[in-house]
Amino acid sequence: MSSDNLVNKGVSMCFVKMAKVDGDFVDEEKYNITKSQVYNKYKYSNLKDLNTEGFFQKFHSTYGPEISKSLDEEEKESLIRDLIKVIKADGKIHKHESFLLGHIGNCIGLSPEKIVNIIKSETQGDEKSAGWLSWLFG
Repeated sequence: MSSDNLVNKGVSMCFVKMAKVDGDFVDEEKYNITKSQVYNKYKYSNLKDLNTEGFFQKFHSTYGPEISKSLDEEEKESLIRDLIKVIKADGKIHKHESFLLGHIGNCIGLSPEKIVNIIKSETQGDEKSAGWLSWLFG
């Protein structure tokens, strides 16, 4: 698979895995995915056709490093912001989503401090989001 295809598939898999990690893939999540500029720029295939089995290992070893090299800092931050919108779409925040967000951010080269700052800016005033940081960083 070419580097471009790895990046496109990796970005698309981030969105699908994030939407499915809590066991529900609701319409609001699909809507937020399709509205993401990062997703639309790097879209690989139809959302329902992406297999996310073995995501953590594949993302850590293959997709994450390619995304880290290919996206600029602004796009990486936009990816995390857009994933937060997917997380918030169903009105519930599961700790698996927080862990996955941290894993993705780390694998694409964002520091824990940067991830925390993005979370704070995207969840400011959102009482349901208060537990994210403790789940993410202990």
